[in-house]
This record gives sequence, C-alpha cells and structure tokens, in this order.
Amino acid sequence: MLWIRALVWASALIWCAASQPTVLFVDSSDGGFLNSVVSLEQLSAEGLSAVVASLLAVQPPAAVSAVVSQQVEALIKPNIFARPEALLAIQIAGVDPAVVTKESAAALLGERPQHRVTFNAAAPHTALVTALRAVAEGTPSRLNYHALDFTGLSGCSDACVEQLLKETLAGLGGSYSPGPGPMTGIVNLPSSTSGPPVQLDLGSLAERLWATELATLHQTVADVIAEKVRREAQGEDSGPAAPELLEATLVGMQGVLEAHGADSAQYAAAWAALVAELRGAQDKLSKAFNNRLVSQISLLGEVPAGKDNMRSLLQWREAHRFRQLLAPVPGYTAGNETSPEQWATKAIAWTSFIILLFFTLAGICCLTNMQFKRDSLLYGRAKAD
Repeated sequence: MLWIRALVWASALIWCAASQPTVLFVDSSDGGFLNSVVSLEQLSAEGLSAVVASLLAVQPPAAVSAVVSQQVEALIKPNIFARPEALLAIQIAGVDPAVVTKESAAALLGERPQHRVTFNAAAPHTALVTALRAVAEGTPSRLNYHALDFTGLSGCSDACVEQLLKETLAGLGGSYSPGPGPMTGIVNLPSSTSGPPVQLDLGSLAERLWATELATLHQTVADVIAEKVRREAQGEDSGPAAPELLEATLVGMQGVLEAHGADSAQYAAAWAALVAELRGAQDKLSKAFNNRLVSQISLLGEVPAGKDNMRSLLQWREAHRFRQLLAPVPGYTAGNETSPEQWATKAIAWTSFIILLFFTLAGICCLTNMQFKRDSLLYGRAKAD
C-alpha cells in the first residue's frame, strides 16, 4: 500500500536530529505525581529510562547512578505509592522546540502542571526508543504496551484509514473531500487566521503521512479506552493492574514542513489540528484512567535525513520490530502470570496459614484430651463453725 511506503520513508527521518529536542512532562490535573517545582534543565538517556521506570513502578533497566538519581528526584515526587496507571509518551518530529513557548504549550497540554527539560542525546529518537525498550524488556510481564501509531492498526486498509480520517476531522472542525481512490482526497482544515479553509492534498506523500498518523492516533486511543472499559466491566481490573505505556512517534509534521515550509498556512493548520487531537487524547485517557495519567511529549525538532538512506531505513526497521515485540499477544493479558514478588507474598501467606493452623489444631487437641480434676469451688469441703 502506498501510504505504508510513505510511512516507511518518513519514519526513516528520525534517526539523527540536528538539534537537542525538548521533553515536556505533564502531570495529572491535581499534580499528584510530579514535583511542583523542578530545577532540572537537562535529562540524559539514562535519566529518561529511570524516570519512565519510576513512573511505571517497574525496575530500572540498569544501576542508577548518583546523577541519574538526582534527575529522577528532581522530577518525581518521593512517594512510591503515588504512581500513575498509565504513561503517554509521544515523540513529534518536524516541530521546533523553540517555537513551542510556555503559552503555546498550554494549548497542547492544557492547564495541567508541566515541566520542560532538554533531552541531552546525540541521536534523540534512537536514545528515546532505547530508553523505552530497556524499561519494557526489563519487566515484560509487568507492563502493558500500546502503540498509538500505524503499528497499532494492523490489517486496516486504505479505505479503513480514510473512514477513520473522516471521523477524526469531523471532531476537529474539518472535513474530507474524497478523491479518485482511498486516501487520495483533500483535507479541509480551519484556518488559523479566520480565512478560508486550508487544504491538504493527500496525493502528496507528506500530507498523506500526516493524515494517516492523525487518524491512527484518534482510533488507537479509542481502542485503548474501550479495552479499559471492557476490563473494568468484566472485573479484570479488580486487583493490581499492570501499568500502561502508550507510545507513538509522529513524523508527519516533518513531511508537511519540508513540503510547505514552517511559515505556510498548511503547516500552521496541520500543527493546530495535531495539537487539538493530542489535547483531546490526553483528556479522554485521563478520564479513562481516573486522572492517573502522566504525559511525556518529546519535540524532536527538524530531523533531516534522505529517503534513500539505507542506514535510516534499517534504524526504522529496528524501531518497528521493537513495537511489534511489545504488542499484546492475542489471548494473553500481561500481568496475569505470577511475578517473583507475588510468588513471595503468596508463599509467606501460605506458610503463615499452615503454622497458625497447626498450633490451632494442637491447642484443640490439648484441650479435649487434658486430665480434668475436681474443681475446688464445686467440690469444696464443708467448713466447721
């Protein structure tokens, strides 16, 4: 399918970044998980792994150094019982972190407490994928992974994606004009200057990539929420549930940037639509997870790379393979098997029960077989006056 080839080409853009990206950490609306004041300015790849592991309440992938420990303590509240149920990790290529100011970030992240740090890594996407993979591979049975990009919609044809796009645009105030074939029409988006609608021609691979990511994000978020509701209805979430990692890497903005430029109406409209969809996704997921959601939005900036670069294609393939390995297995729910901690808890409980039962039965046997003597109160001698 042509749109998948576009995804393969555009995803190859993200192996090497020209500038250091920015990571935005967004707390729940009540600020229950992140520190209110953060003095941290830079975050290393090791620090990101430790932060993600700490938020998901799983074991860090490697020994935590003093520097990494300081980074974690600077971001996360020192309370092991205050951990979110889900972590939303979104990486966006083609958006300059410098233009996303504190005021404009409020449109993307809402009024939730947020902290902005610089991700200090030479190859940001590679380091970020490695950080997520290291956490997931360290505790695969204690983590539910959900891909919110095109890998989360396996088996969806061009016509399927086109229908999803229509539904997504309807919720964003836009519309879709069909073309001669699936995913070849015109996307009409509201203009940021109150002018006529801005049109994106899906005949271009760049626009088609952006539209596919937008529709896929909308549907995969809906699928995650539907699965959460189903588990609650069936009582599967009655006990401690495995933490959820919701992840996507969006590179469609990079294609729109190279096709039209950063100052174009098409780029501004595409970014506004993506911001609105991400904002809505955060609100829906936060409600579904009972306001126990923390978001990590990474702005990678412009990441130039040639579409014929074989190294970039191989790098994308490895990242794609990583997501497939973490995708849920049909008929299997992560966290159902007994972890070492759960086994130890059950062993202690059963041992204590057996010991208590033994002493209880021994006490009953002693009471029922003891030698009874004549009680002095009932059989006392008569006293002489």
